[in-house]
Amino acid sequence: MKKVIIEKAKEVICFLVCVGVLAGIAYYTGLLNFVSTDSIKASFSKFTNTVANPKEIKNSGFNPNGRSVTRYNNVRTYAIPQSVIKAVNNSNQWNDIFFGSRLNVFYVTGKGYFSPHFDSVVKHYVSSSKENRGYFTVKAYDTSRYNAMKNNVDIGPAKICDSIEECAGQANKANAHSTVSAFVDRCAKALCIINTRRSEYVMLRSSNPQKAVDTLESLKGW
Repeated sequence: MKKVIIEKAKEVICFLVCVGVLAGIAYYTGLLNFVSTDSIKASFSKFTNTVANPKEIKNSGFNPNGRSVTRYNNVRTYAIPQSVIKAVNNSNQWNDIFFGSRLNVFYVTGKGYFSPHFDSVVKHYVSSSKENRGYFTVKAYDTSRYNAMKNNVDIGPAKICDSIEECAGQANKANAHSTVSAFVDRCAKALCIINTRRSEYVMLRSSNPQKAVDTLESLKGW
C-alpha cells in the first residue's frame, strides 16, 4: 500500500511540473488568455481525484475511453463526449446529424459501407407510420456526399497567421474539425442513432437491416 501511495505521489509531482512548464510558456507567449483559470482548476481536480481513487473509474459508470454508459430498453447508450459537442458548436460542422427534434439515424451507404438493401429497409421502417416518423429522422449519406462533407472544410491556413490570436484561432478550428471527424468516422463505420436532446448515441455494428429495425423499435421514447 505504501509503495502504491509513493508511485501516485510521483505521478502528481510529474504532472505539476509539466503544468508549471506549460503555464510558463503560455504566460510569456500570451496564450494564457485563451485558457480560463476555472478550467485549469477543474482539470487538475479531476486528475488528482482519479490518481488518488483509481477505483472510482471502475465504479463511475464510465468505460475505459471516458464515455458514460447507460441502457434504454436493454440497448446500450453512450454520452457524446463533451469535447465533440463543443467542437460541433465551434466548427458548425455536421450540424445535420447533431441537432434536430428527433432521433437522427446516421449511416453511410456505398462500397465499404451499408448496402442499398439495408438503406431501403431502414428508410421503409421509418416512413411506414406516423409514429415512426415522429421518433426518427434518417440521415443517410452516400459515399460521395460523405467524403465531400469531410473534405469541404476550411481548416488550413490560407496564409501565414499574423498574430498569436490568429494562430490560436486556426489551431482551435483545426482541432475542432479533427475531434468531430474522428467521432463521425467511427459512426460512419456503423449505424449511429443520435439523441440530440440528451446528447447521447447508440452505435450498432451490424449490417443486418432487421437488427437495425429492432433496435430502432426498442428506442422509441428514448
